[in-house]
Amino acid sequence: MKLRTGLFLFGALAFLYLLFSAIPYYWIFITANFIFMYSAVAYILMYLEARKLPSPGAPKSWPTVSVIIPSFNSGASIEKCLQSVKAMKYPKPFEVIVVDDGSTDGTYEKASSFEGVKVIRRPYNSGKASALNDGIAQATGELVACIDSDTYPEPDVLEKLIPKFENKKLAASTVLICAQEKGNLLQRLQEIEYYIAFGFWDKCLSLFDGLIITPGPMSMYRRKVLLEVGGFDETNITEDMEIALRLQERGYKVGCTVDARVHTEVPSTLRGLFRQRVRWYRGKVVNGKKYSHMLFNPKFSDVGLFVFPYSFVVEFATLIMASRTILFYFSDFYSKIVETLGWLSINALPRVPITTDYLAMQSVSYYFLISLFVWGFIVVSAFEISRKSLKLSHLPTLAIFLPLFYLFTSTAYFVGLVREVNGSPYKW
Repeated sequence: MKLRTGLFLFGALAFLYLLFSAIPYYWIFITANFIFMYSAVAYILMYLEARKLPSPGAPKSWPTVSVIIPSFNSGASIEKCLQSVKAMKYPKPFEVIVVDDGSTDGTYEKASSFEGVKVIRRPYNSGKASALNDGIAQATGELVACIDSDTYPEPDVLEKLIPKFENKKLAASTVLICAQEKGNLLQRLQEIEYYIAFGFWDKCLSLFDGLIITPGPMSMYRRKVLLEVGGFDETNITEDMEIALRLQERGYKVGCTVDARVHTEVPSTLRGLFRQRVRWYRGKVVNGKKYSHMLFNPKFSDVGLFVFPYSFVVEFATLIMASRTILFYFSDFYSKIVETLGWLSINALPRVPITTDYLAMQSVSYYFLISLFVWGFIVVSAFEISRKSLKLSHLPTLAIFLPLFYLFTSTAYFVGLVREVNGSPYKW
């Protein structure tokens, strides 16, 4: 372990120790939930306003489109991906480019068997962003749709995306990313998470040009603008967040079209999901440093003043709540260990006071009920946006998703932060 990592961990533990010693659990709970509720209620109000807005009509003209599919060892999914892509409806012929990034599992041969698909073969693997840039350089379309090789767009996705680009200031548009509706409990958890994150939250954020990610499974860009800003950052661990922030920094708009849907493969194991989330959250830290000049900066409108900085506030509050919750449930076990070791008095430990004050208990109860109502509204709305029926079979999954999933993601966020401090090699 590097010295700076040890110092960081020591500092983090010292901070939590002092925080939990000085502030009762009750007030941590109230403060954190106020932050969560503030954002949730604000987005609900925006969502209610958005429901009144008319859907965009057909464009005046249909621009040329190139579809770019970066691929590395995607032999298990590339054929299904290409079948879905070629089944997309569009008034004009569209270009399909597969960039095989040094695959060794027969991906190139499978992609090459599709008629009308241009396959670029690269001799060695150099990363998704680099593969995307190669595809963009050889594309001819006015708009480029970047699609992951394990993602399957619905047939009408292009027809629903294009009208957004009637706005000439729009440089990119996202779609509704849906997890494949199959698999184990972990994948069903991600199914609900994706409906909420890429459906409800993204729809709300797009109302005030607040999107800071153009998701990798599928997003569409103006090719001219991508070339103007220098393409994707080939050194960035989360290139989809970096390019969205760079477009926002340059004054371009990023839109969202939740009517356009794609389905993507999601991790089926806890280990795979943890690795994915560590990379995502570490990328958030990386891009937070790179674009720190946008934080609380009115020059960048709502993205700089609210969305970008507030996302860090929410994640920090979640991390504090997760740490306190873990200590709450394991304090007895922790105390017994300390008593057994005998080298630290139990009185030196941060305690977990449980208030019995009537007003305090009432407040917590009200918070709990209001939180259930707010999150219930968000979940129902997310399913409505995704055009999916919320069934009784979803309730057990939701019961696990709401209380436990944030503990998992908080742990992944903290590990990503530690790895960034440690300077660990980036892994895609």
